Amino acid sequence: MAWNKHQPFTRTEFCQHVYDVARETMRGLRVDPIGGTRYLPYWWLNGEVRVFWEAGIPRSTVDLIVNAVDQRARETVGLKFNFQLYGSERSSSEQVSQALVRGQLDPDKLFALATSEPWRNERRGGRQHADIYITTKQFVGDHASWAAACFKHGAMMFCLHSGRHQSHDFLRRVALHETTHLLGMYCHCDDYQNVAGLPYTPACNMHYSCSHADLCPKCRTHIECWWQGVQDEAKEVGVLRA
Repeated sequence: MAWNKHQPFTRTEFCQHVYDVARETMRGLRVDPIGGTRYLPYWWLNGEVRVFWEAGIPRSTVDLIVNAVDQRARETVGLKFNFQLYGSERSSSEQVSQALVRGQLDPDKLFALATSEPWRNERRGGRQHADIYITTKQFVGDHASWAAACFKHGAMMFCLHSGRHQSHDFLRRVALHETTHLLGMYCHCDDYQNVAGLPYTPACNMHYSCSHADLCPKCRTHIECWWQGVQDEAKEVGVLRA
């Protein structure tokens, strides 16, 4: 069923749609190939998240982001991540450098590098995990955005230039918002305002503006249905124990 935000949906139809998209994503049907290979999004299986940050990022900023990611993962789908703090590690610095365009960060390039890196490839001695990059860069051609995250790539990145790390409350809301994207929400709250029984409210963290910290019932339902699809697909193919 194609999503049309102008068409009313029942709660059951909404949940089924999100569930189906999740299963299709896990099969690789909604995953773009990188160098001719489709990398299936099983980064979450080991519960490991690796965190990298540039030298200009204070440790207190790292802790704020990690705590927000941990909070959102636990309160929505019950995931308890194991955060490995690498700091300004050479391989991550090289990835960020390769993703720069005239000194600005191209999120698509960094997503691709993170997804295809050998450190996630078990055949090459790697281990499935997610990556968080905290930089002082600006997104390419985009001075406004603070961060980006994607479930399909199992990665999150922050562009904290111009002293943005000092805006603690807003940065925490951004981290909560991006964690919800990392966990599978592929849109924003105001992209669908037509689900019966799940009323739209502007007081939700998943608005682009990140003016609130909490999730509305609709977006929370979105994540719950998504993870039901993710786990059912993983169980069906034998990757996750039933």
